[in-house]
Amino acid sequence: MSFKSWWQALSAVPPNSAGKDWWAQEDGRSSRYDRLCRVWGDPTDGVPPPYFKADKEKHLVSTLWENFAIFAPADSVAALYREFHFDTPGPATDVCWSYEFNLGHQDRQLDIVMHVRFNERDEVVIGEAKAGRKPFAPKDLEPQEVLSREVFRFAEARRFFLLGDAIQPDNWSRCGYGYLTWQRLYALQSVLCATLPETRAVRDLIKRLIRAQFAGHGIATDSFASDTSITSIQAEAGIVLADVTTERCRNFISCAVQHVRCLQGLPVDSTPMGYLSSEPGIEQIKRHWSPGCGGLAVNGKAYWKLPPLK
Repeated sequence: MSFKSWWQALSAVPPNSAGKDWWAQEDGRSSRYDRLCRVWGDPTDGVPPPYFKADKEKHLVSTLWENFAIFAPADSVAALYREFHFDTPGPATDVCWSYEFNLGHQDRQLDIVMHVRFNERDEVVIGEAKAGRKPFAPKDLEPQEVLSREVFRFAEARRFFLLGDAIQPDNWSRCGYGYLTWQRLYALQSVLCATLPETRAVRDLIKRLIRAQFAGHGIATDSFASDTSITSIQAEAGIVLADVTTERCRNFISCAVQHVRCLQGLPVDSTPMGYLSSEPGIEQIKRHWSPGCGGLAVNGKAYWKLPPLK
């Protein structure tokens, strides 16, 4: 399956082209749109890039990981750290991340780079992913080569994890590295829905939408197919939307309904928000990118690094 526009590939679509993560300060960090544009707007993988193809990890990582944008950093980081068996100095106060972070010209790109802030220290968490049961590449199994890079040395702790369904390497967890399957990623986000400051009906709807999203990508969930029916989900959304209190949850529901429609092969007539009508995906790439510009030029836009601790 291939998506015609970048926004159709997401449940967690940014509410506008300039908005930061809802918890973020006005401190110079780039927008969520820029973070995602790093993936769908990179011409070095061809036009359209793999982001538009549902079975590619460059699509799966940004599409499914971006769901964390609706949860509070303290909750999402705590859930991930528990899964990875990472020690934590307390609740996370801020987090920022990037997709396809380019380490340099003709160097490797990292699937996920997270900058996590606690009260007294910063940490970097790097993840490499593979779709389905594809084996991890040899470079993915040498974390220290990446963690020792100068660009990450500002952080007091530097951590690494694998995302995929291939067999976990021997002694991986004993070496202090994390491992996460696609099904466990779904389970974490499903549980996190209980932390949203909404009514139970709203939280349950968001959980259903995430479930339908993962199921639409062929990832096993804890439900029957009937629970992911877009017909029943849309009917439920029509009732529940009136009770939603936060903008991020309202946007998520509106966009996720259309995303699930795409996954189930149903037509989508319009973009979820007005500004997206001027961002037609592949045509946007052709207008704003020249062949060979590379990913390094947009690392600044895919702003993964938080301002210094005061």
